[in-house]
Amino acid sequence: MQKWFYSWCTYTSNEAGGDTIFKFGSGVVESHKEQEPEKVLHDIKEMLNHENDGTRVHIIAFNKI
Repeated sequence: MQKWFYSWCTYTSNEAGGDTIFKFGSGVVESHKEQEPEKVLHDIKEMLNHENDGTRVHIIAFNKI
């Protein structure tokens, strides 16, 4: 197994027409050693999109630990 650290934030529109950070956080996930980093990142994005009701999610950091 390998561990991956990720940091993220979600944005919401503001009245001025720009974006404002709505929520942010970080976490650690485990994956099989054979799993490609792109697949791990894709799975993290899907999880975060689901948890945040489809709000725009931006991954700030993604590193193997």
